[in-house]
Amino acid sequence: MTGDLLNILGFILATSFAGFNIIIAYDRKDNLSEMEMAGLSYLFGIGAIAVEMFIMGLAGIKFTAVYILLPWVLLAIVNIPRFKARFGKKNPAAAARCGEACSNRPFYGIAGKIAAALLVFVICYAFFVALVRPVESYDAVAIWSLKAKILYLDKTVTPDFLNIIKTKFHGAHSDYPLLLPFSQVWFYTFTNNFNDILVKVLFPSGFLAFLAVFYMFLKKAGIDRALAVIFTFFLASIRQFFNYSTNGYADMQVAVYISVTFLAFFLWARKKEPAYFWTALFSCLFAIWTKNEGMVTLLGFILVSCIYIFERLKIGTGRISGHRKMIFSIICLTALFIAWEFFKRHAGLRDDVVNSKVFAGYDISGIFSRAASILYEYQRQIFGVKYWDLAWIAFILIAAAGFKRLFSGEVKYITIPIFFTLACYTAIYFITPNSIDWQLRTTASRLLIHILPLAMFYMAFEAGLLLNKPPESR
Repeated sequence: MTGDLLNILGFILATSFAGFNIIIAYDRKDNLSEMEMAGLSYLFGIGAIAVEMFIMGLAGIKFTAVYILLPWVLLAIVNIPRFKARFGKKNPAAAARCGEACSNRPFYGIAGKIAAALLVFVICYAFFVALVRPVESYDAVAIWSLKAKILYLDKTVTPDFLNIIKTKFHGAHSDYPLLLPFSQVWFYTFTNNFNDILVKVLFPSGFLAFLAVFYMFLKKAGIDRALAVIFTFFLASIRQFFNYSTNGYADMQVAVYISVTFLAFFLWARKKEPAYFWTALFSCLFAIWTKNEGMVTLLGFILVSCIYIFERLKIGTGRISGHRKMIFSIICLTALFIAWEFFKRHAGLRDDVVNSKVFAGYDISGIFSRAASILYEYQRQIFGVKYWDLAWIAFILIAAAGFKRLFSGEVKYITIPIFFTLACYTAIYFITPNSIDWQLRTTASRLLIHILPLAMFYMAFEAGLLLNKPPESR
């Protein structure tokens, strides 16, 4: 038991070490708080190590903990001046952060204290639920864990790995990105233990890391501390969201990266602190590397970036040349996505929903019956309080009440991605070659997880605006 706990703790620290070195390298103005860095370090560490292991496998390098951690140790050496600058006693930003963290500001309201206690319980319960049984759900095994086991046993990416997945196993989706399988391989490799139960610590750990980031992003958006923890608890306690923090699916992971992408972009547009743009950029990369839905995240990221640039040009606060780094970064991110798509094409892989054969054989006559099925399923989800509580009903009511500012100011960088993502997912339902009823039944509830944190953040932001208004203007 003690050995397992030490393995888990060591894994989390080693993973966070990799992510921390990425963040400390780009957060040169010390914009991110310690809690933000802690949560993002784990989330980015998982993503970065998964990318690294894929490259190692293609290069024929065997997976060992030493080889995997070596580049991050070297980066840490390079980052030594940044460590000194960040945590040095004479660093005014560090002193300000310490002053804020150590202040005697009261934790407002009994509701906030109750929510904090309940949030701790929910997080502990997530670890309990995840670790009482192995990975067992069909998609969790067939799509993700199966690949992880093959990669771990081979200790590398063999030339025929993807072909084996494609031809020998049913429902394994060989075209899916590989962040989650490589995350599991990294756990097996670090602990030197092929354990189907302990590996599930990946999911509640990511859940905890994201909730810390979500809470701090709310505070950075100007939300009161008590209100921030209440909405963080609301998010964590929604049954559908909680369930996917423990069951081994990739939907929680991609929801995390989608949310961090657009919430960080929102904070960057609001505060003009460069670390948030780089956070959004890296998070978008990891969303692409988690599920095929990451392509929608990339398109959404490009969309909000273009809106931001054109808005700056329209009000005369900048020129295109002033956004060169931003444009170049987006081009590089797009190039990485295109490279992955070419790799899949070279390996003979294709998406089973979005491909040329689907479009060539598309029958437009069924569009109205599909629309009816889609609308029925969406209303079933919206009013499905068993899994969503009142989240989607509240979102619709709040969005309707604040419609005039729904797509204005910086908040549009949250709301536009919500509706853009939903529109893209809906378009997939119109073209899927699978039975529309089956597709909706098996995926709609999962896809809504991807935008739930954004919707919850928007509701918290609107609640904060309402509570901060003078009584006479409410």
